[in-house]
Amino acid sequence: YTFRGGSVSLSVAVTSQQPVSYQWQFNGTNLPGATDPVLAFTNAQLNQAGQYCVVVSNASATEVSANATVEIGQVIAWGDDSFNQLELPRGLTNIAAVAAGAYHNLALRADGTVVGWGSIGTPDGMTNITSIAAGWNYDLGVTVNGSLIIWGSNSLAETGLPVGISDAVAISAGNSFCMALRANGQVVAWGANPYGQTNVPISLTNVTAIAAGYDFCLALQKNGTILGWGEDGWGQVDVPPGLSNVVAIAAGFAHSLALRADGTMVVWGGDYNGQTDMPSGITNVIAIQAGGNHSLAM
Repeated sequence: YTFRGGSVSLSVAVTSQQPVSYQWQFNGTNLPGATDPVLAFTNAQLNQAGQYCVVVSNASATEVSANATVEIGQVIAWGDDSFNQLELPRGLTNIAAVAAGAYHNLALRADGTVVGWGSIGTPDGMTNITSIAAGWNYDLGVTVNGSLIIWGSNSLAETGLPVGISDAVAISAGNSFCMALRANGQVVAWGANPYGQTNVPISLTNVTAIAAGYDFCLALQKNGTILGWGEDGWGQVDVPPGLSNVVAIAAGFAHSLALRADGTMVVWGGDYNGQTDMPSGITNVIAIQAGGNHSLAM
C-alpha cells in the first residue's frame, strides 16, 4: 500500500541452475521493459493500482508468481501515531474531503460514505454524507437532506443534537462543542459552554461561513464582516476594527484568520508560538486553515 505520488517496489527471488528471464505483468498484461527481478516505480498514480505478477522462464520451464496486490490511496498522514491514526485503511480512494480530530481521522468518499480510523471509528450505515468535521473526541456530518449526524464521546453533551435541524449547509467542530450553519443563514451551536461559545448572538444573521476554535466561535456574514464570541483570553474573538470584504475564516486554539477578497490575510489573537506572525508579502491567497497553534495559507 502507498499513497498517490509515493513509491512502489516489488521483487522476486528465483533459484535456478540456468539463466532466467523475467517479464512483469499488470492485471495479466505484459509491462513493456519490465524484465528485471525488481519492479519499481515512483510517483504512483491511481491507475497503477491492481494485480502484479512476474513470469520467470529458463530453458526448461516457465513459472508465474502469485499476484501481488498494489493499493494506491489518496490520503497521507504524519505525526503522532499513539492511537494508530497514521495507519491508513486499505482502499482509501475516491476521497472528496478529510478531517482530523485529536487522535483520529475521517475521510469522506465521493459516494457519500465515511471512513474513520484512530481513536474513533465510524458507525455502520454512514452513507449519503455531504460534509464532515472532527472534534476532539467526536465527529459530525451533514447528510444529503441537510440533517446532522454525530458520533463519539458525549462527555460534555457535544453529541446531543439540537432538535429540528434539517437544512444544515456547513458544520464546524470545536473542543467539546459544535456549530452548524443553516440554509437561512442562521447559526446553531451546542455542547460545552463554559465561555459562552454556544450562546449565538441574537443579532447574527445572513451567515455564509462558520469556524469553531478550541472554545470560541467565528461567523462570516454575507456583507463580508466577522462576528466572534466565546473564550477571549488572547483576543481571538476581538475582530480587528474595519475588517471587511472577508471571504473565508479559520479558528485555532487561541488565534483567528480571515481571508479578504483581494487575496490578503489578517491574523489576530494569541501569538505565543508565532501563529499570528504572518510572513510579509503573502498575496494571492485562496484558502486558509488554523491548526492548534499554527496557521496555513494556500
